[in-house]
Amino acid sequence: MITLISFANYLSILPLVFAIFISIYYIGSLVFSKIPYIFSEKYILGYFSSIFIAQLIKYILFPFFDFAKRPEGACGCDYISQKGDVSGRPGCPSGHMSTTAYFVVYNLMLLINGDFIKKNINKKIFIVLNVLLLLLMAWARYYKKCHSFIQILLGIILGSILAYFFHNN
Repeated sequence: MITLISFANYLSILPLVFAIFISIYYIGSLVFSKIPYIFSEKYILGYFSSIFIAQLIKYILFPFFDFAKRPEGACGCDYISQKGDVSGRPGCPSGHMSTTAYFVVYNLMLLINGDFIKKNINKKIFIVLNVLLLLLMAWARYYKKCHSFIQILLGIILGSILAYFFHNN
């Protein structure tokens, strides 16, 4: 039987899984012409930028603001949920939420614009699944005490802004 903490740990690995999948898929679409081209260079650059910029901001904010510190009891907060207690370490904005928000918001823009899937597939299902992914990741990061609500919210805002920027430029 899977416990809630195990479920939260599995969810926390998803941004790393997405990064690997997107990279492999992109390389495959370049090498093999039969693989449909979904992830553009902008998409990939934006996804990895959301990771890098979140980490950069963490270390800029951390020395100056208490809200930038991880909550007490934060444990297993890295991408593979292996590190021990990281209470009080840099945690704002949430990198997991930044990458997940980027992934979800960019996908939603593709879905809404009709650029992502064929017309005969129900877009509403994919929209709901993307929003559910964002909500579940936010729950997991909060449940594991890796981030406070404000850290999660700032991660979502950062990822959303980057998705908008990379989609529209």
